[in-house]
Formats: sequence, C-alpha cells, structure tokens
Amino acid sequence: MSDLEAERLKINAYLLESLSAELDALNRHPVDPRTKYVYDRIREFCWTVARLYRNSRRAYERWRGIDPLASRDVLDAGAPAPAEQARLLLDMTNTVDSGAKTGIQRVVREIARQCALQGLGIPVTIEDGRLLPYYRAAGAPAEIEPAAGDIFLMLDASWNNISDYPPVMRRVSERGGTNVAVVYDILPLLHPPLFNLKVGDDFRRWFDEIVTKADAAVAISRATADSVVDHLRAAGHKAPPPIGWWPLGADFAKGAAGEASAKARRAAEGAPYFLAVGTLEPRKGYPVALEAFERLWAKGNDIAFVIVGRPGWNTGAFQQRLRRHPEAGRRLHWLEAASDADLQLLYAHARGVVNTSVAEGFGLPLVEAALNGAPVVASDIAVFREVGGAGARYFDLLDPASLAEAIEAALAEPRVAPKIETLSWRQSAQELVRILRARDYPLRAGDAG
Repeated sequence: MSDLEAERLKINAYLLESLSAELDALNRHPVDPRTKYVYDRIREFCWTVARLYRNSRRAYERWRGIDPLASRDVLDAGAPAPAEQARLLLDMTNTVDSGAKTGIQRVVREIARQCALQGLGIPVTIEDGRLLPYYRAAGAPAEIEPAAGDIFLMLDASWNNISDYPPVMRRVSERGGTNVAVVYDILPLLHPPLFNLKVGDDFRRWFDEIVTKADAAVAISRATADSVVDHLRAAGHKAPPPIGWWPLGADFAKGAAGEASAKARRAAEGAPYFLAVGTLEPRKGYPVALEAFERLWAKGNDIAFVIVGRPGWNTGAFQQRLRRHPEAGRRLHWLEAASDADLQLLYAHARGVVNTSVAEGFGLPLVEAALNGAPVVASDIAVFREVGGAGARYFDLLDPASLAEAIEAALAEPRVAPKIETLSWRQSAQELVRILRARDYPLRAGDAG
C-alpha cells in the first residue's frame, strides 16, 4: 500500500468516527420529517429571495441610470494606472456578492487590492455578463470589454456561480485573450466525504467546465499543483491546461484597524495558549486538537486552547462539545466572529499555533504565525512540509497523543519565531503577476510522470 493510500484510509476512518458523532447528536435531538421539510423550504426560499433581490436591485439601478460603480471601493490616490493593453483582469465576483472576508475571499481581496495599488491589474466583477471594474478611479470605464492580449484571471471561488464564466471566457478567447483559472485546492475531488453533496457537485462541474477549459491554471502551492496534474492524468484528459503555482502572503493582520474584543483580550491575558485558526469543518481536524489538549490538562499542564473560526458544516456535535466543555471560557476559548484586530492580538501573544488539518491547499496560519513570531505545530502532510519546511514542528496525522507530545516539546523551548519563509501580500501579488506574464506553467498533465 502506498503512503497516499494509507493516508486516505486514515482520513476516511477519522471521518467515519466524526460523522458517527454527528449522527448520534441528531438521534438524541431528532427532527421530525415535517419540521425538516419546512426548514428546507424556508432555506430555499431565503436563497431565492436573496438572488431575486440582487437581480432586481441591478435592474432598478440600470433603469434609474445609477452608476454601477457608485457603491464600489475607491482606489487609493496615487496608485499608478494599469496597462491599457494586454491587461490583467482579476475576477472577484463571488467575494463581492458574498461580502465574505475570510478564507479564499481574504486572498482574493488582498491580491486584487495589491495588484490595483501597484498598477498590475484591474479587479473586476461579472454582472449580467458584463465585466465591471471593482474600484472606482478617475477615468475608469464603466464597463470593460476583453481585448487582444488580456488575461482573465478567475481568482475567486467561481464554483459558487459557475454559469457566469463560460460566456466571459468565450469572449476573452474570441478577442485574443487568455483565460487562467486559480486553483486553491481540489479536495472535494480527492476527499468527497469532507464536503456536503452540493459543494461536491458544484466543484466537480466547475473543474470540468472551467479549469479544464482554461488556457492555463495557477495553484497556491506546489502540492496543490501536483494534485491537479495527478488528477488530470488519472482522468485521462486529452488536452489539460499547463499549471504553475505561487505562494500566498502573510501580513494581512499587521496594522489591523480597531480594538480587539473583550473575549480576545481575556484569552490573550489568561494562561499561555496555543491558537488554531480556520472554519470549523471536518477537514480541519479540530476534534484531534481538543483531545490533545484534554490529555495535557489531565496531566496538569496549565495551558489554554484558543480557536478562531466561524461555524462550518457537519460539525454541529463538535460545536456543542466546545460550548458545553468544562473548560469553556477558562482554558478553552472559541471566537466565532473574530476581527482582524482580534487575530493580530492572538497571534502576537500565542505560545504557539497548531494546525491539525487533514488536507489543505496552502496553510495560511503557518506563515501568519511565523510572521508574528509564534512557533508552529502542524499535521505531517505534504503541503505543510512545503510551506513550513524545517521551521515547523510536525505530528503524526490525526494522532492526539503525537500532537500532545509536540505541544509539550514546544512548551519546553523558548518562544522563538520559526524559520519559515514569508511574503507580504504585495510580494505575493508581484509573484503571481510574474507567472502570468511569463506564462511560467512548468507542470503539464500530458507529460510523462
């Protein structure tokens, strides 16, 4: 059995145990079929109303002659003008529609802003098939038409609104431009049980209709790029796109505006703590982290565990476990809606950062921790080895005992910033643009393995 097959079996066993806990919680608090039906219809109604509202608002604005850019952010004065030809058009449609500012949306906002500030590209959104510039700036056109030499970079989570993209991609191609897809990971293809069915279905459709039809792709790590190539080879795609990769930035929380919350301050001022950052979802492996800390508490270690992450899917039982835990509010803190100021404070004072993910596309908490001087303890998976190198401390995947040992080892040493290479978001944007302009896509699924 290969190492990859053994890893997948281990992950599947963990998922089976986690889902058993979720089913047990549901059985203890059952929902009758009629209530569930009503709930599902209400949820679908809310989604429909939200879509109708957005479409009606846009139609009303067009009818009244309202400038579609009037509500967009204003680009900082003094930013250089982008190129007039061979432009880089950075899509951020889903980020704007959702209003989200974490995860992929944080990456999109940071890269788009840095490209705009440096005159490297034009952030855009798709509205009714049109490309509109995101930032307001003097002399900016109300609408952007693709032209020869343009690069349309699908930077956002485009699997959430797949139908918007094929028409734009066709226009870009017909007019002599290039379509490039950004791949954050392909985990819904590699580990379907980690995601709900709709996400998995949408993601498979996105990969088949967008990624494989693009002229090129760029991933957020070499490990992710390799996984794309391996998947394309296994699927036997006839003409897969070439792929490159670039590293993400680490400095988003530096200089965060506003004051940290009282909850964040209490956690930072209490017992020495280890921090975990990320949405509560199955692939993050949070139950493993909690069990490791429970082992340490049982041994008399007076340390705290602080989680920053919004509630995710298929973790309802675990969320209840956190809220009802005997250490909740004492040595166990969960910040469900932390601000950048909260995160900056918590990174700055953490005794260390733990990341128990079973699979990732990059691993932002590793570089964010390094930038803030916090030691890193991470799952021993390929992408974390790539990002953390020799500067992180690794534990056996999904092994609470191994994690507890790694935390104790970190506690036995002074708090020293790990030697993990970090980039600013400005540098990350520059490297991405270099790859796009140089067409630096070294991996090709059609080449010999």
